[in-house]
Amino acid sequence: HHSPLSTFVPVLVFQSQTMVVLKGEGESVTLLCSNISTVVGHVAWFKQVNRSEPVCISTMYSSHPSTVSYYLENRHFEMYSNTTTIFLNITKVEIADSGLYFCGFFSNTKHMVFVSAKCLNVQVCNETTSLGECNGSMDLFPLVVILGGVTVVLLIVIIILVLKIRRETKTGRSIFNKTQLDSL
Repeated sequence: HHSPLSTFVPVLVFQSQTMVVLKGEGESVTLLCSNISTVVGHVAWFKQVNRSEPVCISTMYSSHPSTVSYYLENRHFEMYSNTTTIFLNITKVEIADSGLYFCGFFSNTKHMVFVSAKCLNVQVCNETTSLGECNGSMDLFPLVVILGGVTVVLLIVIIILVLKIRRETKTGRSIFNKTQLDSL
């Protein structure tokens, strides 16, 4: 079931970069689209999966933010706005919610202008999955320990080399000085 808006989109224009959001299944995520609330007209969120045709999830008319239309059967989406930002809140995300989410507005020239794109990747979280993998962050402790160890080894090698060079330089000077004295 496609939205009537998808038939009016002759040209797609991008204005910003893509951001990746990782979430664990069952969590909530809020995607935001900044500096779009000042636009008068329809604003919308679209979802695209595996390079398929984007499907309109929800729209609202900027002068009536309380009136929101949803186009997907799944009702765990909530679109709302404040003075500067349009939000799409997805509660209890499922793997099927993974995809590329676009927000945009219809410009004066009747083109859809996409302001932001967010790639939502939903993962199944269980006891074998680390907390960092599910909430989108990494556990950096092992990396810090390894880099710390490498740094200590390199410092020891540098200190040994500096001391060895100093000793050879002092030994070389004293030999040089002794030969100079003998030649006098």
